Amino acid sequence: ILNVLAKVDRLKVASRTSSFQFRNKDVGTPLIAKELGVRHVLEGSVRKAGDTVRITAQLIDTDTDAHLWSQTFDRPLTTKTIFAVQDEIANSVLKELNVMLKGKAPAEPVSVAPPTEDKNAYELFLRAHQLFINRGLGLREAVLLLEQAVKIDPNFARAWAELAAAASVALGWDVNDRDYRDLALRAADRALALDPNQARAYAAQGDVADELTFPPNFELAREKLDRALSIDPRDVVALAWRGQIPLHTGDISQAIRLFQKCLDADPGYLVCQFLLARAELSQGNKTRALEDFASVIRRGFSGAEPSFLRTLLEKGDTVGASAIAFAVAHDPIVADALIVALSEKSQETRSQALMRLGARVTTGVVLKGYLMLQTATMQPISDYKLIVQTSVDWIWIPDYAEYRKTADFKKLVTALGLPAYWRKHGWGDFCKPLGQTDFECH
Repeated sequence: ILNVLAKVDRLKVASRTSSFQFRNKDVGTPLIAKELGVRHVLEGSVRKAGDTVRITAQLIDTDTDAHLWSQTFDRPLTTKTIFAVQDEIANSVLKELNVMLKGKAPAEPVSVAPPTEDKNAYELFLRAHQLFINRGLGLREAVLLLEQAVKIDPNFARAWAELAAAASVALGWDVNDRDYRDLALRAADRALALDPNQARAYAAQGDVADELTFPPNFELAREKLDRALSIDPRDVVALAWRGQIPLHTGDISQAIRLFQKCLDADPGYLVCQFLLARAELSQGNKTRALEDFASVIRRGFSGAEPSFLRTLLEKGDTVGASAIAFAVAHDPIVADALIVALSEKSQETRSQALMRLGARVTTGVVLKGYLMLQTATMQPISDYKLIVQTSVDWIWIPDYAEYRKTADFKKLVTALGLPAYWRKHGWGDFCKPLGQTDFECH
């Protein structure tokens, strides 16, 4: 229903991600409307009994609390009838909103072609989509569910595109039990062979070029993500990943503008608020960054993000820091050792303790990458590829202000191909050119 309504340019339609955070919560339609930035709320229920489904729907004007329209639909439980009744409900809503649309509702009924004819494949897709949105270790299950969906329906282009997207971010959340880069690229190619207008597939190709390629191909990432957004400007996944490019390359001001644009399109997309918090941290706005990060954690987003650890400890929040350390380490002993090491006042003592811990850590790419950066002022970075896989944007947060002044940092960003990118697209917030061939960072 949301996909049908979103086809109407004059309507602002909150996404499924934003809307479904209120599912099964008795908070009242005025609050829902305020949180989503909308005036009308479409609510209802779906009940299955044998081979029949009953769908109830009602449209509410939250300014007046008036029920503008309501109806009950009893239909046979088949994929064809389910998608048909969704179109019917959406067009009934458009008819009621026609006054607000100033008589410019579409003359012909609006319809979206079913993405699959198999309801089991579609149900697997929906379950996987929520796991993909939530990130974390649930990405492994998301990939498996999507593989089941495309096995049931090999022509399910949207599921192939979602599979590419889920696989492209898996490694960054410590899901590394297989070659997810290869899987992402194969799934994206399959999606685009079935449907050249699958925006999510282009977005996944862009994310692979940015985060799973060494050195990162930022130019290709821009090209693919811009292509995705030209097809679907409302694809918040593509908007988030497009914002990651300036976040990774040190143009934090531009990154923040893109993440805010993403949140304007979908206030409930926690990935964008999470990335915005990381960008705010890079700007040195620690209080605002922690507020936004805490907000996404309270709403169920994965807390496996070590870049906030030292800031939390500076604020005296050892409980919050310990929770994040455990989410990153997956081991209470390692998590405790990490907090103890980070709590050392002297940078030299802290780095030595973290180096000892790094020698003990054998699994978890996120933690290994974090420890490598935390000790970079005492021992040179030895694995640039690991820094790309974990998160390049960590190098811009306040923790690494001293490291950015070192020769080793210049070697790192040169290996990442950043100077050539900066000379073409601008130098961002931390580095500047020195003549035609050299540069410095602060």
